[in-house]
Amino acid sequence: AYTMDKKGNKWFNFTLCTMALLISLTININFINTNYDKSNTAPIKFINANIKDNDIFVFSNMVGDNFGGFVICANYPERTAYYYNQQNWGIDKAYKAFTRDFNTITDLNTLNNISGRIWIISTDNSATLNEIENNFDIKILKQEHFYTKYKNYQYTISLIEK
Repeated sequence: AYTMDKKGNKWFNFTLCTMALLISLTININFINTNYDKSNTAPIKFINANIKDNDIFVFSNMVGDNFGGFVICANYPERTAYYYNQQNWGIDKAYKAFTRDFNTITDLNTLNNISGRIWIISTDNSATLNEIENNFDIKILKQEHFYTKYKNYQYTISLIEK
């Protein structure tokens, strides 16, 4: 604005405003295409098509900045969720913001007392699912891998029965 005022040239001001408009349009179009891409809703649609009363969530091992399990659990605040915090980061209370019945566990022994349908949301190439398979008698009912355009999140969502 200062430069535009000092220059006082209408063509300069017009060119500067046009450049600002084009740059902001380009950024906003990219933002909208990323955040509202169909791939972002695919995991939620998959869960919605298969979820039943009393299903719970277990998610784990965010790789890098992939917090996809939190993103999914935030869509189901009425569900019990367990974050499998293998590294025991010690920030359990902060995670309670994601869902009402949110629990942080540092080992899978908590699952000993749980039966029924469990959604495993993995960002760790199914290492958590493999660990659960090795320690419990489970049946995999459904499983799909998702890649979302939003933050390039990738997860495998598995529905198991224990």
